[in-house]
Amino acid sequence: MPTKKVFDILSCLQFIKVEERCRLDNFVGNVRVNVKYKIRSCVDLMRYKSSISNWHVVLASNFYTRSIMKKLWRNNSLSIVFLGLFILALAGQVYNGFKEHNKERQEEGHEPLPISSYLSSGHFLQATFENWESEFLQMALFVVLTISLRQKGSSESKKLDDEEEVDREPSARRTNAPLPVYKGGIILKAYKHSLSIALALLFIISFVIHLYGSMKDENEHLAMKGLPPETIGSYITSARFWFESFQN
Repeated sequence: MPTKKVFDILSCLQFIKVEERCRLDNFVGNVRVNVKYKIRSCVDLMRYKSSISNWHVVLASNFYTRSIMKKLWRNNSLSIVFLGLFILALAGQVYNGFKEHNKERQEEGHEPLPISSYLSSGHFLQATFENWESEFLQMALFVVLTISLRQKGSSESKKLDDEEEVDREPSARRTNAPLPVYKGGIILKAYKHSLSIALALLFIISFVIHLYGSMKDENEHLAMKGLPPETIGSYITSARFWFESFQN
């Protein structure tokens, strides 16, 4: 076995259509052997078995995988951590909501629901999208209002007097201008307001699913009591629905 192993990828491929040079430095004892390959991607280097033994390929592949993971974590650690926290919070909500809902059903003399049925129940949909609805609304309002409103001393606000880089009109003459800038017209207008549009659509979707889930949960309780169900027309003006919306 070698006493030292170094695998150095110079300008490793970002897109598979571009040819790059990769260099594999093998140290066997005190003898250094440099092997250069003309390849289309670093994956080809992993598969290239001539002039190096199979265990070299395995070691190089493992090193390459570790380097990719380290780069992924370095470039996206904040997103990964927040995504992990979101998944944990959602799992905690599902678990505790599932237990609480079945407790209520058993107190009413009904059979508990399996977890698969709970995920499509009004109880889960109402609780989840009631929260998301308020979050997307807040973000949409923040994006829209900070276009023209200012707040002295706030890092989130634009400067009170100076012009901002983001307020410059997009120009196709600039280097690396995005495709919608070249297209112009309605495509450019949609691109300029794409964040506001996306947040507004997410709010509307959350609002509709919250309404559906809340009404479904209400009708499930009414059915347990032998009462007639609510209609969408009557429930959308009910105090319960708007209390759920405004409390967040």
